[in-house]
Amino acid sequence: YPFTGRLHHLQEEDITQINKAIEKVGIKNLRHRFVEELSDGERQKVMLACAFAQNTPLLILDEPTSHLDVRNKVTMMNLIRQFAKEEGKTILFSTHDLGLAKNVASRIWLIHDGKMLDESTEHFMANKSWKPLLEGIDEEVINWL
Repeated sequence: YPFTGRLHHLQEEDITQINKAIEKVGIKNLRHRFVEELSDGERQKVMLACAFAQNTPLLILDEPTSHLDVRNKVTMMNLIRQFAKEEGKTILFSTHDLGLAKNVASRIWLIHDGKMLDESTEHFMANKSWKPLLEGIDEEVINWL
């Protein structure tokens, strides 16, 4: 959509970017299906391909793994990480899944009690900066992190 102009016609470069995104996300099998026919997980993959196709230097993704099972969460995050690395993109994503963030992100911005923390993922984990999020939870559960 960002490149189609007033008449919403796709140019050759648009089609190239769309095909590249479809290939990268692995959704060729969904190409001729209507969105309302797709599962929530399939829709998430289509939305990711749409974001990739826009070919912007920065992507902001809101909960890109919501409605996905564990296998597809891992697949989705690997795609996002690989895309950022190969294409030189900056990707900012929101998540409530700390385990996911610590395994994918290079930096973590934590918003808690009206304050924002910005640390490298390495420091975030080493400093246990996540601990205030888990106040009142058994130490055994916290050790899962």
